[in-house]
Amino acid sequence: MLVDVGLEYAAGFAFGLLIFQALFMRLMVGGGYWRAVRHTILPEWLSMNALMGGMIPPMVILMTRDPDAMRPGLHFFGVMSLAIMVGAVVAYPVNIWLVARRLKHGMGTVYALGRGGDSLPIGRHPLRDHDAPRPSHQEWLLVTVATLAALVAGLLVALRFGRLLS
Repeated sequence: MLVDVGLEYAAGFAFGLLIFQALFMRLMVGGGYWRAVRHTILPEWLSMNALMGGMIPPMVILMTRDPDAMRPGLHFFGVMSLAIMVGAVVAYPVNIWLVARRLKHGMGTVYALGRGGDSLPIGRHPLRDHDAPRPSHQEWLLVTVATLAALVAGLLVALRFGRLLS
């Protein structure tokens, strides 16, 4: 299970960074794709830590106690859906913070939310909008520690109540 969790973390981080963040954040960072990768690697890592901190316990506990949940099918997708929902709840505050500071994009169409994911009055352009508060070093440290704590807590719960190492 630990290998599965590690592969899931790595694949989720890679897809999240290279597709869902950098690809769609190009305009927000005012440059090309690789510039967007550089600007979104830390926010994506923080988000992924929190998401996996919530996903790991239900996934490991349910899948190691019921072998049917490991085979692709309704049971598997039910367990994974539950794990993603728990992960989303844990990651929500971190992502709200990241979007509010324009370090990640919000969800929605450019017609409703403007380029970059936040609601824009007509005539405002997000690339010229510098109203978003810049995080202080203390904020970065606090959010980093909080997401790492969520990830470690998720691993510890999975280790205690599931069979993470088997």
